[in-house]
Amino acid sequence: MKQIPAIVFAGLISLVAVTSVYGDTIFANDDVFVETSTDGLTTTTYDGYVLNSQVVFGLAAANGVSTGRRRSYIEFTIGPDPVASATFMIYNYWGANMGGGGNPAGSGSLRLRATPVGTPVTITEPALTLDTTWVPPADGSFTSTINTISVTAIGWQSIDVTAWYNARLNQTTTLALRGQQVGGSDFPIYEDRENTAFLNGSDNTIVDAGPRLVTVVPEPSSLALATLGTLALLGFRHRRHF
Repeated sequence: MKQIPAIVFAGLISLVAVTSVYGDTIFANDDVFVETSTDGLTTTTYDGYVLNSQVVFGLAAANGVSTGRRRSYIEFTIGPDPVASATFMIYNYWGANMGGGGNPAGSGSLRLRATPVGTPVTITEPALTLDTTWVPPADGSFTSTINTISVTAIGWQSIDVTAWYNARLNQTTTLALRGQQVGGSDFPIYEDRENTAFLNGSDNTIVDAGPRLVTVVPEPSSLALATLGTLALLGFRHRRHF
């Protein structure tokens, strides 16, 4: 019985390992919801603030996709390797009647804003769940829009951030969330990294629903495919000698 040379066998095993596709999940380091009063005099930062049995200010964005007075900030540490895809995911739990009888479900837009390449911004959550002394990052730090989506339903919301991710490998940096509610005063409220709304028993919440980045590693490269061809040729030549 003819055998594949050990070097060819080892190469094939290595190639399988290289070309396997797998994903990774990166959870937020810190996240806050910031609200500036209508007169612009007071800025309140919420870090999982429980208002009542249903309302928990984890993360939210409203009143404008550019300079709205309600916005959120989420910090991530990016991995060291390029990825084939990276998706930002956040969970909206706000539904109809949660703020009182007859209240509509919160719906609106969600815009993800980023700092320039090479200028990461970091945040540290305040010690209190409601703090009027915490200083949020400057609006001018976030100069580009990754994407804007419409949020109309309870559940996970997703935005592709592949280009942003691959341009910021090994960085710890922050994304800004902006948004505009549609009709009325209700707007989507998202679960925070501490899963505060779920722990509070708020409706429509699920376990482990904090914001995250979900990545997939690259597909096999042309170099890997060429290596496969070389290994196959070596195996063919070896068989001819028997």
